[in-house]
Amino acid sequence: MFSYYHECYKGTAAYNDATAMPVILENGRKVFGPPQKFTGPRPSHVCELYVTRIPSQLDELGFLVWLHRIGPVYAFRLMMDTGNTTRGYAFVRFCSEKHALAAFELMKYLFVNGERLSVFRSQGKNRLFVSGIPRQLPLSCLEDGFKLCFPNMQSCTAYPALKNNKFMVGREHEENRGFAFIEFEDHEVALAAKKRLNTGRIGMWGADLKIQWAKPKEEMQVAIGLKKCHEGPMRS
Repeated sequence: MFSYYHECYKGTAAYNDATAMPVILENGRKVFGPPQKFTGPRPSHVCELYVTRIPSQLDELGFLVWLHRIGPVYAFRLMMDTGNTTRGYAFVRFCSEKHALAAFELMKYLFVNGERLSVFRSQGKNRLFVSGIPRQLPLSCLEDGFKLCFPNMQSCTAYPALKNNKFMVGREHEENRGFAFIEFEDHEVALAAKKRLNTGRIGMWGADLKIQWAKPKEEMQVAIGLKKCHEGPMRS
């Protein structure tokens, strides 16, 4: 299908923009973009789409031309396997939200090799929630431990243990609360890290840790708990 766009639109603005995008192959993915002429801050996650059910053989240039006919594309990241075939999913980030929304609607009805693609709006999920951490572990060792499993992580956020609604002091002050948040550069990197754990669990420190997407509700509960600790118990 996309070979048609490759040939039919040769010489058009969409074709020229697609072929001008720099491309590199790194860490099991083929990355097109960002455009060399692009200026300004990197478009946020609201400009990004997650596309699945991509066939193993894809005319990448033809697909890029099709995307550029909708609007300027900031980046196209296609997951690849060792045989230089696709792994079935990719991320498309447009330069503006309006073009991402237009592509989202059009891609719902896009068939490639007889199969309809599946497309989703990016939710900006770049944090994983890890539970089941042995509480006696000191906070200082958590980040180094997680870096061995998630080398692409950016940060680890954990909180000191509580006793009677107060931070524990002395040696116990460094103990953790049994969970942590692992942050990555973006949703793609976080998703790749999560996909490596097929069962959603990982054995560390002699425990069976559970890995899930971090939810705003969980983070809000932590924030409320910390606020109460700093304020102290309520008095009548």
